[in-house]
Amino acid sequence: AAKMLSTTTASTTRQAAAAISSRLAADIYNLHVADTDIQDVSFNHTRFLLLGRAPSPYVALHNTPIPTKVSLVFRVHDTPGSLHRSLSAFSHRGLQLCKLESRPVPPDMLDETT
Repeated sequence: AAKMLSTTTASTTRQAAAAISSRLAADIYNLHVADTDIQDVSFNHTRFLLLGRAPSPYVALHNTPIPTKVSLVFRVHDTPGSLHRSLSAFSHRGLQLCKLESRPVPPDMLDETT
């Protein structure tokens, strides 16, 4: 992600984009570090995913016919239908889900899910 961001030549794209990466990657690609320690729990392991409301020029650069798998972790409110609404968004966009896991929520975070 840092390398892709560093190679863009459009200043407006570069100003509107960000990469989550190591400080080493920021140093290598001469990028500004906007914030550090952005994880919500200390044992996080970050993988990279490009999200946005508009198409990204980076996706077209790295388009491949090889199927891609992505792991995504999210929480839903404890209300009727909230899980269904979240998962149906994948189907409406033609995305296949091959695995679904329920993970325990740490006790100190329970209040945030309701």
